[in-house]
Amino acid sequence: MKNKIVLEYFADEKLNHKIKINELGQPLFDWGETVPGERKEKTFFVRNVTDYGVTIRQPQSYDEDFRVKDFPIHLNPNQLGKVVLEFAPQRNRIKPLAADWSIEILTG
Repeated sequence: MKNKIVLEYFADEKLNHKIKINELGQPLFDWGETVPGERKEKTFFVRNVTDYGVTIRQPQSYDEDFRVKDFPIHLNPNQLGKVVLEFAPQRNRIKPLAADWSIEILTG
């Protein structure tokens, strides 16, 4: 059974550039060149596409150098919220980013 889409992701606040998602519904990003010891951020926008309110619980990251800095706690139907991701690889890091992350969504 396919999961129902609850959130859509966009690169811009005017919703002109939709972000592709993976099979789990997570947005996919190209971080470009990253340099150990330097910090990079990605800002994007998330929209609730349901007819009911959505509560987003604290996102979790599975990579110690990757975190979700800012996210909307609640989105009403069709409401837009800003999300900020941060990748700050340690100076001695040699492995690539394994940016698996998740959020828990409560509806209703």
